[in-house]
Amino acid sequence: MRMIYLIFGILVVILVFSGCGFRYFDPQYYEFKGLAEKESGFYVVEPEFFDEIQQENFKHSRKLSNGYSIKSKEATYIGKINSRIHEFHYYMMYFMDSSNKKHIISYYRVFRYKEHGLWLDGDEGRGFHWDTTQNIDHTSWDNVFYYDKETKIFIKKDKNDK
Repeated sequence: MRMIYLIFGILVVILVFSGCGFRYFDPQYYEFKGLAEKESGFYVVEPEFFDEIQQENFKHSRKLSNGYSIKSKEATYIGKINSRIHEFHYYMMYFMDSSNKKHIISYYRVFRYKEHGLWLDGDEGRGFHWDTTQNIDHTSWDNVFYYDKETKIFIKKDKNDK
């Protein structure tokens, strides 16, 4: 009987100090993992401008062949997929034309999962406190998608393709 109490006590200590989340019991977590593996990654909307940006002479001029300068934005919130999954686009490269229309060249598509649980956080200086939610961001760095203007869909490029 003492052994059962000892094991139960060790499990309680581990849960209290390492945190306890419920992600593995949540169907939305598995939806998040599927989205992160299949649809997240690097998206190239304008391949011709993206190839131009990769050239060595672009680093000196910082202007595209159409005369516009490249701008970038840190993050853009796209929307809520369901109650705990959200979509973001990071590091968007774009240019603004003369009529102030934004033309996106490339971006990273990232999914965020909001996990509910109980975690002990803090330190001696600022005090300890309990957190009940944490965000998990995920993108697959191996996925690269190129926009096909004829079919108007993104096509996944394999790692070995050039």
